[in-house]
Amino acid sequence: MENGVAVMATVAMLFSLFSIPSYAQDVPRGIDIARVVADRKPYVILVHGWLATSMDMSMLKYRLERAGFECEDVNFSYFGAVGSIADYSLELARKVEVDCAGKGDVAIVAHSMGGLVTRYYLKHLRKTSQVNLVITIGTPHHGTLSGKIAPAASRCAREMTPGSDFLRSLNAPEEVTPGVEFHSIWTPTDGVVIPAENAVMCGAKNYQVAGFGMSHLTMLASETVFEMVETILRGHDLAVSGPQLRDHGEAEKPTLFPWK
Repeated sequence: MENGVAVMATVAMLFSLFSIPSYAQDVPRGIDIARVVADRKPYVILVHGWLATSMDMSMLKYRLERAGFECEDVNFSYFGAVGSIADYSLELARKVEVDCAGKGDVAIVAHSMGGLVTRYYLKHLRKTSQVNLVITIGTPHHGTLSGKIAPAASRCAREMTPGSDFLRSLNAPEEVTPGVEFHSIWTPTDGVVIPAENAVMCGAKNYQVAGFGMSHLTMLASETVFEMVETILRGHDLAVSGPQLRDHGEAEKPTLFPWK
């Protein structure tokens, strides 16, 4: 069973990683950005994920800056792949509370593991109330089987395995942080978050996106995802879609082969 899970996770990850962002064809969601009134414009911090850099967030940053937002990004040490998620949360804490100390209204847009880093920071480390809004994109809030094929030296990858002590602690007694508005954007064809439904965050507003070529990385270049992010950042309502709750038991013991 372990071998089968590893093979399936590897194939899914490769499919996602080699998808070309500019080829992602979004399903129209009917969001008319021209009609969105700029009522709110928080300072945006972009947080990358595992084995990545701020370059992953460059397209999203470019679009947000063109839309008038001030943005700053984070580059975790060792590409966010060696230490624990708690270690990277300390780095995020310094970014928010030291580098951006003068910013009173901060929103964090985080991809993949970056969403877990953000949640740990808010739950355990924050000393200010600067961050009022968090948007996660493809974050394995309940873990991913991809963690089983990551190098053994990657502690944060082990922490992202479904049922890990880290995730159980982070998700208890609730997944949201009081006083912070959470949104989670995910796709059924993620390919890295396995099963994809583990990106659903209980207590947040969840949005399911789909379309040809939509995957873990291509969401960051998706026009539809950008429009959703901008609408949320400006403080306007966006209709939720897909499941809004994730059963913890199912998330910890996902069934990849339902016929067994």
